[in-house]
Amino acid sequence: MMNELNIREVNDDGTASDNVVAKIFPNQPAIQPGGFKTKDIVSKIKNESWKFKKDVDIHPFLYEALPGQYALNKDAIIQVRTIQVNLKFVTETVNKILATDDSGLERITVVYFSKDYIERGEIIHEGGSTKLIGGSHGISIRAELGIFKADMNILDFDLHLDGKMSKLRAVANGLNTKLLDSQGVNDNDIKNELYELINERLAAGLSGKPTQEEQADFLDRYPQINSATIANWIAYHDGIGGRQATDKIWSQAELKAQVLSYNDLIYYDDFVKIGATSVSGYDGEMLGRLVKDCTVARLKAEEEGRPFHRKAIVTIYASTQAQVNYIDTPKKREVIENCMEEYRKTIQFDVIKIEFLRYNV
Repeated sequence: MMNELNIREVNDDGTASDNVVAKIFPNQPAIQPGGFKTKDIVSKIKNESWKFKKDVDIHPFLYEALPGQYALNKDAIIQVRTIQVNLKFVTETVNKILATDDSGLERITVVYFSKDYIERGEIIHEGGSTKLIGGSHGISIRAELGIFKADMNILDFDLHLDGKMSKLRAVANGLNTKLLDSQGVNDNDIKNELYELINERLAAGLSGKPTQEEQADFLDRYPQINSATIANWIAYHDGIGGRQATDKIWSQAELKAQVLSYNDLIYYDDFVKIGATSVSGYDGEMLGRLVKDCTVARLKAEEEGRPFHRKAIVTIYASTQAQVNYIDTPKKREVIENCMEEYRKTIQFDVIKIEFLRYNV
């Protein structure tokens, strides 16, 4: 019998460190899987009565995109939402906290994997690792405020969540109510939770269609959907069991780091590196940046007595789901490429290269 379980910090490479940050079930008999209901876990975490918690360093859930500027470490997060993080919300909350001196930050929630979690022969989460499942906004807000310790709820994947990714999603979605440091669960998040359940049923050799009891559980936990919604989602499930991609939201530090990275590529030595622009600005803001940045680069080259090469590289990223829809196929990206070609002719440049940043993770 296992009377205690060590919860360890995560190293930069995703492995467990030697630093034990919490012990689960100290001096108590081992608890068998299935003893924790989803609604009970969510309720206890929300009312702060969940007893498995610890003050933990949040650095393993971040990486330093630029000196002193942090972004989420996607390898240390299980992202259950369609949108990774709302940076506008983070900025507004940071400003509110600085103005009122009242943080209102909620406790972060992490899950511990005592053994490898495997899907279709691939190790998705290594045994001994700890991953963030609730509080991506809270982590980002704390990093902006220079707070690198957070009180964390700790869940064991096998003991608390029955070793099921669908239950993990259910708990994470249940925690995503509209609190100061969180953004509410949306229909796509609920659909992805349902699809995770269907995938697990298919993998177990069962019918993909959830039981009436399982469907009733969804209706009980998510009043914004009805039985017709569930039936429609089930009908459109592709039966393959693939994991859903999450929209990648780029922080300003990551965007700056991306543009700076072109300096390491020989191909771009003679190019003017234009600051990153969102999809919505490709036909306005980007032209202004092209003219301004290229003019500054030309004047600097003349001052230093070196040749000015009429080449530029522009970086375009999606900042919203609507913008993802503008660049998620080669044909759609071609519209922007054609626009840039017209700009190239107007300013009489030899080359304008476009780099589209990844829009999902």
